[in-house]
Amino acid sequence: MNKKIEDYLPYYIGQDIQIPAIEEGAKFDIMKLTYEKFKYDLSKVKLYLRPLSDMADDEIVEMMQQKHKYDTGNEFSHQITDAAYRIEWAIKKGFDVFNLIESGLAVDKTKEVK
Repeated sequence: MNKKIEDYLPYYIGQDIQIPAIEEGAKFDIMKLTYEKFKYDLSKVKLYLRPLSDMADDEIVEMMQQKHKYDTGNEFSHQITDAAYRIEWAIKKGFDVFNLIESGLAVDKTKEVK
């Protein structure tokens, strides 16, 4: 499957993105992704994310505590819902849950960009 950045941007509203440099001499700029339209060519926009492998032990514990309070349903539906809550938590924390770094659509926030 060919990934396109525009398919993933809505999930990461509020996270940092890398855009082409505004100031002369700079390689790129970092800004927050918002719902507002922006003037940048999406082919040049990259999300600025942390790989899942960078998740610290305390963050793993916090993520695993993300659960829904159930009144009804079966075990399978509970597991799916809990997984969705954990994925939502990871996205809000700026983790790359879609392997976008590997696909070239995101920059590894933990590495110095040259």
